[in-house]
Amino acid sequence: MARQNGLLALIGDGVHKLNPFTLLNGIDKGQFYRIHASCCSGTEVPILHPFTRHKNVAMYRTIFGRLKEVIGHVRGLRVVLESGKAAIRAAKEAFPKAHVEG
Repeated sequence: MARQNGLLALIGDGVHKLNPFTLLNGIDKGQFYRIHASCCSGTEVPILHPFTRHKNVAMYRTIFGRLKEVIGHVRGLRVVLESGKAAIRAAKEAFPKAHVEG
């Protein structure tokens, strides 16, 4: 839907401190990651909110790989991320023609 409404950018950020009760489940080093789509109408739409067990390149490859399967190629796409090197690397791999910044 975001692509049909003029997808301009993907915006990703993670919440790195999870609820203390999640420590019992073994995801104390995980995060809640958010990806929103910014459309040409100025609207931001939440499109993906995964809980991750790790914050490494493999995890971000899964996230951005699945996202790429859904939205495909978007000309002039911009990807704005937190400053995490793993997320930036995975986004560049999934969207090689996009302008990725973090």
